[in-house]
Amino acid sequence: LKIGSHFFSFGYFLFFVKTNNLKNSRLGIAVSKKYGNAVRRNRLKRIIRNEFRLSAFKNVGTDILVVPNLKKLNKEKPDFLDVESNIKTSLNKAMEVNFGL
Repeated sequence: LKIGSHFFSFGYFLFFVKTNNLKNSRLGIAVSKKYGNAVRRNRLKRIIRNEFRLSAFKNVGTDILVVPNLKKLNKEKPDFLDVESNIKTSLNKAMEVNFGL
């Protein structure tokens, strides 16, 4: 387990990861109004929360802030299924880089 904070950029998302003194992890999501209307922003947040809930990050004692990379998202305009698979692989890659899991 690496101590301190780290920044990762995978796919459509930016991750800011910092260790905490708790046994479970906390998730923060910051989606700008530039991404779209409230329905679109909330759907993206639901997808991120669900994938976090299913990931291994849930029990490693870290604080994670997920920020959508608006340049990539607005340029490529993926549908929500692509975003869902991208957040899943991004969380797995961030886990591998940060914790070697």
